[in-house]
Amino acid sequence: MRLYKIQVDLHRRVEVEVMAETEDEARQMARSSASERWPAADAWTTEILSATEIELDVGARIAHELFGPGTVHAVSPLASSGRRRLFRVTVHFDSGDSKDLVLPHPSIGPARHA
Repeated sequence: MRLYKIQVDLHRRVEVEVMAETEDEARQMARSSASERWPAADAWTTEILSATEIELDVGARIAHELFGPGTVHAVSPLASSGRRRLFRVTVHFDSGDSKDLVLPHPSIGPARHA
């Protein structure tokens, strides 16, 4: 699965993060998500700003901007509005803290390998 950051033009540019298997699916989910936030606007264009492979399995390593690197210990899908996929993950961070987080989130990405 990939974490896509997509810019959607709704007469103004809006960035949306979605988790999807393909670029087409990501664009559709981004249009839907942006249109839900601003219902009076029409989605004109989409531009993929980044696509990052992210593993959401137990044992996967992720990084949080504030908490640092950690290991995924549990993953469960959440009921999502529209077509946007949301996941609750329990992460045990290398600092010793454990957190329940919702993905996608702009502060979370794959762990960097040294």
